[in-house]
Amino acid sequence: MVSCARRLQPEIQREDGEIQRIVEAIERWRKNMKANGQSFQEQIIENEVSMILLEMTNIVLKRMDKVPNYEQSHREEIANKLINLLIFY
Repeated sequence: MVSCARRLQPEIQREDGEIQRIVEAIERWRKNMKANGQSFQEQIIENEVSMILLEMTNIVLKRMDKVPNYEQSHREEIANKLINLLIFY
């Protein structure tokens, strides 16, 4: 199987700020993991994980829109279903 990144990399360059937003979300997640005494620490951490997933999903969806006749691989379809499950349920 060819990964989404390998399939899309040659055709579409990443936009400025995409990776930076993910890095910032991961840094916030790490910071909140280390925070002690937060009343809502579990919810804050869940929110940060959701933000990371949303940023990554946004990048993939924008790229899919730019590729004509794009068809998801089976792995990509499963990954998208997992993300939807984590975010919406």
